[in-house]
Amino acid sequence: MHAEQNVRMRTLSGDELKRFLAALAEEKSRVMADALLFGLATAARREEYLQLKWSELSVDERIWRLPAARAKSGKARVIPLNDIALKVLATRAEAGKVEYVFPGRKGKALASPELALKRVIARAGITDLKVHDLRRSAATLVLNDGGSMSQTGGLLGHAPGSTVTATRYAFLGDEKLFDASRRLNSVITAACETSE
Repeated sequence: MHAEQNVRMRTLSGDELKRFLAALAEEKSRVMADALLFGLATAARREEYLQLKWSELSVDERIWRLPAARAKSGKARVIPLNDIALKVLATRAEAGKVEYVFPGRKGKALASPELALKRVIARAGITDLKVHDLRRSAATLVLNDGGSMSQTGGLLGHAPGSTVTATRYAFLGDEKLFDASRRLNSVITAACETSE
């Protein structure tokens, strides 16, 4: 089979997103639930948010400066923090600050949210959802809310001209990146409100 035919397309939307968020709110491991919600709210890669350090954040500026050493592209990038991401950070700060925002055992970075995700999707009545599908879901939510392909690509951290996405991305200015983050925040917030 050609690689193009093996591309995973799974995303959360509509009622599934609402059920997922409601089940996530009931997750017994708050650090895991917070990590998964933060990943969805920022569209960050799994290892990027699991290894997030407080020193990388500028809450006042509403940004996360991902260092080049931890970025898949090998280039530092700025990830905007929408209201949902900031709320997660406030919750994590109340839990006590250690080096990592989402600490695992012995203060090290959280290792794997897969078991928590399985519990969440079972409660939500959802099947076949993986951690990376949250990133894909975030991109889809932005696009479905009227965001552009270039905004979405920028939010995902895809390089301009990347062949990873269906189109080639043009240069993305900071305001468009923040707009994409606001769109994602708006859709997730609306889903949370209707699931309560």
